[in-house]
Amino acid sequence: MLACLRKIPSKSVIRTGPRRGSWLLPRFLSHAESKAALKPFYFAVHPDLFGQFPAERATNEDSLKRLNSYIDNIENKYPVNPTHLTFYLKDCVKQLEQQQIRRNQDPKFKTVRISLFSRDLSFTVQQILKSCGMHEDVVNVQNKSSDRHDVSTPGFGGPADWLQTYRMYGDKRNIHESQFQKKPKITLTSFIYEQIKDAKEKLDSSEKAYEETMRISQQISAELELRDLSLDCGWTCASCQGALKNLLYLCKEKMSDLYTLRGRSVVLTRWTGVDPHGNIMLNVEDVPQYWLALFGTLEDYDVLLHQVPLWEKRLSEPLGNISIVYDKTSPSLGVPEYLNHLHRLVMGLRRFRFGRIGYPLKPATFKGIECNILSPNGPMSLSDNGQFRVPASTPAELLVDFLLQNKQKSLNLQEKLNKNIAEEQEVISTCKQTLGLKSLRKDESVSFQQMMTCCQALIQQPLDELFGTRVIVSKYYQVSDDGQITIPWDWQ
Repeated sequence: MLACLRKIPSKSVIRTGPRRGSWLLPRFLSHAESKAALKPFYFAVHPDLFGQFPAERATNEDSLKRLNSYIDNIENKYPVNPTHLTFYLKDCVKQLEQQQIRRNQDPKFKTVRISLFSRDLSFTVQQILKSCGMHEDVVNVQNKSSDRHDVSTPGFGGPADWLQTYRMYGDKRNIHESQFQKKPKITLTSFIYEQIKDAKEKLDSSEKAYEETMRISQQISAELELRDLSLDCGWTCASCQGALKNLLYLCKEKMSDLYTLRGRSVVLTRWTGVDPHGNIMLNVEDVPQYWLALFGTLEDYDVLLHQVPLWEKRLSEPLGNISIVYDKTSPSLGVPEYLNHLHRLVMGLRRFRFGRIGYPLKPATFKGIECNILSPNGPMSLSDNGQFRVPASTPAELLVDFLLQNKQKSLNLQEKLNKNIAEEQEVISTCKQTLGLKSLRKDESVSFQQMMTCCQALIQQPLDELFGTRVIVSKYYQVSDDGQITIPWDWQ
């Protein structure tokens, strides 16, 4: 018996390839080792690489937060639930080959879906790398370092050319190349003259696609007796027609499986599940069979939805009756995850109050102030509209102190917001009428003052070419596939 025990190694390893010199991944990873193994993955999906593509950037940013939260829960031995993540990667090889030919076109993105269900950190890291197609890249990097040392030792401590991976996914062949190329200065006038014809052609074609999309949506809503059917995937109407037709096909062929949708709100978006408001979220990239699997479990989700207001009340009362509001900007936060976040904060407050009488804050101290509960990874902050943004991992003592210190600031921001909204809507309406725009809105990254500056400049220097177009104020120039013109707020 003792002889057998001596043969068992202290750390078991998992071989990721049968060939000699393959990368050996230890089963038990430390925090530093897991971060080192995921470095090429972080470089490939980093939101900063998607600055001109806000939809993909938001998806990657949200998925990264949820991934980091999942890994932290494993390391801290917290309970974890099956999590489905979506990431976008630039097709770097094709893009580098055709960069000069297709410079003015949007790059193609590779959609990667990762399903996490294991409590084994090593298996989770391995699954992430394999799903993104980066595992072989990491194997090659580790083999170079292991050839210089020992084949059987893990390659976490050895040197790795992470900069090469960053350049590949960051579309940078030579870090000094930009120093020798003089880039022409883009002005609003030059951009409009070059792109206005293409933008109006795309806008005309998108109007027809919009009418067809509305027709299909109304037909589906009538057959399923839906409360509402909306699109929130960041795609054009033409791109969403495929998902709508799949749903229409299910109405005709699988009507018996769709009776649970009656009276509900359905949103075509980029993830599949049920949000804390009870909306049925359908990923436009999923196959219809995956939707059917969700429809069969809606009764189970209803049980969880009944618990949401109860746990929100349990969190609100100790915090001075602050209003717990679901953050709609979290594009993939389902009911189970939201309940876990609430439960984690409530239990933290109970431990903080252990042996004490009463709540940490007096009743009605924060009445009328709103609080958003975020994923555990992220800083605690106060938004521009006066809402508190609290990660689920925030210690109770820090949470209470932060609320008390920023209460008056939150009230001032709310008062200022109400005044700014009315003023902003008035300026936007004036700008639309002056330029003859079909629509004018701002990106989430643009502040009130920046939007005011942009609209006032457009009113003072109107461009006749913008008549009849749709304009989005952001921080870059772009013409989308549906003809919407994006301009920076500080255009020249």
